Amino acid sequence: MKEDRQVKLQLCAYPDKASQQLLEIRQLIIEVAQENKITDLVEVFRWGQPSYICKSGSTLRIDYASKSQKSVVIYLNCKSRLGEVIKEIYGDFFCYESNRAILFNPNVELPKAEIKQLIKMALNYHKLKNLPLLGA
Repeated sequence: MKEDRQVKLQLCAYPDKASQQLLEIRQLIIEVAQENKITDLVEVFRWGQPSYICKSGSTLRIDYASKSQKSVVIYLNCKSRLGEVIKEIYGDFFCYESNRAILFNPNVELPKAEIKQLIKMALNYHKLKNLPLLGA
């Protein structure tokens, strides 16, 4: 993966627990990309947030929402069906902000297996969107 120095600086600038979780989510994104042989994953700093982009997938962004919820957040492309599908699959397992974000409490351990699954769906979105669950 092509890394972005500004992303690492931003992730380390948050409160300790949030920073730790964001770095864990970043590592999960990298692992999922490697496991799925996604070689064009790029880490960039866009929209003021660490963002992960590849040709086969939908952009993922991660951040710390300090002003309102004080949550670690994975942002999904709101123009995709990812948020809707993740809600169908996981129900109230996750805490959502409409169909665009999944929120995590920095004081609670991350559900890594479930996060890896949603990352996999996002990074393979263009390959999967013709399937009934993700299709239009």
